[in-house]
Amino acid sequence: MVPSLPIEIIVKIIENTYHLHTDPPKVDIKTLSACAAVCKRWHRFARGLLFFKVDGAQDALMYFRLLAGPGGLGTCVRSLDLDVYRVDLDVYGVSTEPVWTMALSYCPNLYELCLDVPSDAPELTELEVIQLKALRLRIRALTFTLHGMQGELCILYQLMAIWPSIQFLTVSMLPGPTPRLPGERPPFSLYELTLSTFRLLAEPIMRWLLPPIPAGQKGSLHILSFTTGADQDLNALMEYMPYVRSLRILFRHPLPQGFLERCSALEELIFDVSDVAAESPDPKALVLPATIEHLRITGVYGAEVEPFAMAFTRSTLPRLQQVSINTYEMPQLPQNRYIDLSKVCSDRGVALVADSPGGLSWTSEYPVPVDHFPRDRTIENLYRMNIMD
Repeated sequence: MVPSLPIEIIVKIIENTYHLHTDPPKVDIKTLSACAAVCKRWHRFARGLLFFKVDGAQDALMYFRLLAGPGGLGTCVRSLDLDVYRVDLDVYGVSTEPVWTMALSYCPNLYELCLDVPSDAPELTELEVIQLKALRLRIRALTFTLHGMQGELCILYQLMAIWPSIQFLTVSMLPGPTPRLPGERPPFSLYELTLSTFRLLAEPIMRWLLPPIPAGQKGSLHILSFTTGADQDLNALMEYMPYVRSLRILFRHPLPQGFLERCSALEELIFDVSDVAAESPDPKALVLPATIEHLRITGVYGAEVEPFAMAFTRSTLPRLQQVSINTYEMPQLPQNRYIDLSKVCSDRGVALVADSPGGLSWTSEYPVPVDHFPRDRTIENLYRMNIMD
């Protein structure tokens, strides 16, 4: 017999089961499926969470049938992973398999699209562009993963033109020849930009993504993630740095002198030092902005944390509230350095948070605007992807 609890309490209990504390983060599908089978009152709510994010790249045909079937499951989907694949036509010129653009047609409330693009797909076909424009979607977040070293970014340019509503953009691609430059720029404005590209894209492309800020206005970019490269030109970023609130750096080479000093509005600074081949920075050159409220050092491997810990202990940081580090490699940390870090945090009244194995990392955040940092992976932030104004 179903317990006679108020539905509001039941909803909170089901919400609390959504996130599994695993690495990488996963959804508790087993518990949610069981909840959906209890009764009609539970079914509708649990089903919405079950299909909030769908990975159609794993089994495109199965998920296509689910979305296209009765019950309107596609209306629950806010985040969708897809492969851009083209199928062979039969002798009549008709595809016998669903194409990726059709899957989107069953997800009218889609907020986030994660797209895997093969290197042999240089650009969208005219038919694909027509189909996507006809959907009238307002995609807010796009993860664009380009496979192969010879790939082009033409599809990215086309998607940004189709959906200028995109505010959260992740670009992932291997290093290779400079892609063709974009043409006319659509009127999009980025809140968050993540470049998983080993180094910044060519400056004309960066200028296309981050155009000059009009006089009298502020930069729209609040969150920036990139990898430091050798002799990398960061000029395309400089105009935006005074407005960036969260800076996430995969550290491979030292930053140019004075770069962090330009971050006058920075609330969160994340150093990912998991690259064992990274060039160790000079602690004296790491001048941390005084506005930081959250400092995170992730992917720590032994002595590589030393320059960052030393930079922290040398800085005043009057607004700092929390320092976060990993525990996967904690046994390898020099014990005296960890004790020093703990003591400094304790003396300053700063919380020292160590992620437990399977902890929820910043790389799995939901792409939503943030009031304060860290932007935790919470059910409240998940629900922000329901807002489609």
